[in-house]
Amino acid sequence: MEANRLTGGIRSYFISFETNKKYCRIRVLIETISDMTLLSRAEELLLLAVWKLNGQAYGATIREFIVETTDEDWSIGVIYSTLDRLARQGYVTTRLGAPTAERGGRSKRYFDVSGEGAEALNRIRCVQNALWSDLPDLALITV
Repeated sequence: MEANRLTGGIRSYFISFETNKKYCRIRVLIETISDMTLLSRAEELLLLAVWKLNGQAYGATIREFIVETTDEDWSIGVIYSTLDRLARQGYVTTRLGAPTAERGGRSKRYFDVSGEGAEALNRIRCVQNALWSDLPDLALITV
């Protein structure tokens, strides 16, 4: 990692690494931890779930997918509060499905990953790959 410059209290780092024969170069601006715009782990997992569900992502299917994948219990409230935050940030778009009798005439609210959401996923993946690169295998580490 190379510190490129220091101007106005902002330090820029350029991180480069190779993954799947492609090079990923990101610029990380560091001011304070509260100003970082990286996704939280919950936001990342939910964005990935929405992407994997490919047009069929609504509250219940997202929760089911996340619970099965993580083997952890996620409340529907945590799912929706995180999805609402992602929507406010522009990382997901929402659309209403057709009303159904089984839902008492209510519509399902579907979620899709936006372009900004895809960029945020790519950014967090690049940062994680940079951090994980050149580390020893965890199986070799004894505590």
